[in-house]
Amino acid sequence: MINKPLKEPFDYIDPAIDTGKPKPRWVFFQSASLPFGMVQLSPDTDLEGTWGVGYRYHSKRIRCFSHVHQWQLSAIAVLPGSGDIPFEKGYRFSHRDEIVKPGYHKVNLTDCKIKAELSATLRTGIHKYTFQEKKNKFILLDLIRRLGPSDIASHEVILLDNQSLHGYVENAPTIRRPKPCRIFFHLECNEPFVLKEKEGLYFLTFTNEYINEVTLKIAISFVSKENAKLNMESEVNHFDFEKVKEEAKNAWIKYISVITVKSSHEKQLIKFYTDLWRTAMGGHIISDVNHEYMDMTGIDPVIRKADSYDFISNADIFWGAHWSLSLVYDLLYPEIKSDYCKSLIQFSENGGYIPRGPSGGNYTHVMIGAHSGSFIVSAFYKGIRNLDMDAAYKGIRANAFTGGLMSKSGYEHDSCLDGGIDEYIEKGYIPARKPKSQGFHCDSASQTVEYAFDDWVLSNLAKSMNNKDDYEYFLKRSQNY
Repeated sequence: MINKPLKEPFDYIDPAIDTGKPKPRWVFFQSASLPFGMVQLSPDTDLEGTWGVGYRYHSKRIRCFSHVHQWQLSAIAVLPGSGDIPFEKGYRFSHRDEIVKPGYHKVNLTDCKIKAELSATLRTGIHKYTFQEKKNKFILLDLIRRLGPSDIASHEVILLDNQSLHGYVENAPTIRRPKPCRIFFHLECNEPFVLKEKEGLYFLTFTNEYINEVTLKIAISFVSKENAKLNMESEVNHFDFEKVKEEAKNAWIKYISVITVKSSHEKQLIKFYTDLWRTAMGGHIISDVNHEYMDMTGIDPVIRKADSYDFISNADIFWGAHWSLSLVYDLLYPEIKSDYCKSLIQFSENGGYIPRGPSGGNYTHVMIGAHSGSFIVSAFYKGIRNLDMDAAYKGIRANAFTGGLMSKSGYEHDSCLDGGIDEYIEKGYIPARKPKSQGFHCDSASQTVEYAFDDWVLSNLAKSMNNKDDYEYFLKRSQNY
């Protein structure tokens, strides 16, 4: 028997699900964030690597609160402290009094007797720290620590006054993201502070012993420090933590309430709505409130504008998920899907072809195939028609030949040796062979099948666009499976 839900859809979301498994990914967990937000402000218990890092349920200490948990990107670790308790190993915490919901995270740092609360707007993280100790209150800003998959190559901090500063951190290249990526930030505090620096660690210290609450805001931008400040001024020009928290909750309620499921089994409702919540992690907005974003597809970074839409990037969802997650966006979130597709098409116009797994304005050439093309074509066939399909077709088609994604194996950034597209065209399959490049996933059967699917998708699009020659050519190629 199916009964009415006992709660609202939002109440069934459990962000902690799966955080206890052995190898959660850096991008997997986020609490203080908005759907597709630029900021994912969350506690980190384990810091270095792609797997087994971030917020892990069974770890005993929180090492920091950081602002970016994205595909191959991290940034800006913060940790409050008080008294004489050393901060280097982080602080113990308990799940008993912890609250973890989309848009909000509360946890007590028991060693130093601090209640930490986190929330966020799209581009700004907000922290509220309640101190019990009177002496030696500080907030650590750590800009040199490796977070997740990325080392920090360089950083800068400029003190503006006794309540604000700005700067940047530069994510060093990784094996998956071949170019560096700078993330700029602007910080404001509701209380005056003195800034002290020690070997790349910056301490915001408070001389007033009677302060028991401090609110901190950090906005980010992939473009400039000035844009980070603009993002903050536009989204949260106050220090009202409860207002931000409530607005974040309402944003998630709006996102999650597009579909109602009824069941007498509460665990099924928890699983469904938690999974639906996770769909909002399949990419992140990288454009600022003025629509500027950083294009890293060429030799030099170029600031461009995504007029009238949010530029979405920084995700590695384009295999497997193109049969599932793509359809969720088509049917439930067509406006988001439209922005995503426009971003991919613009990426192609900047760099020459549709990306798979873009990160920080970079191509990453992650995995195999060219399934971001089917991501766009799916939108077209579901009635999302406010796209430049001529530009889309050009970028998708470019991937089907030498120089495009089908000529590159996984993570083959600077060559076209192991994609196998020439053999695929000539022989109708990709033979087993020894890799010639530093790429991964040089797997003949897998590549052949994936390319055949993408060819079938492209043949259908060619037919819809009255391109008979391409329709017949790619339909024939699609039989290579």
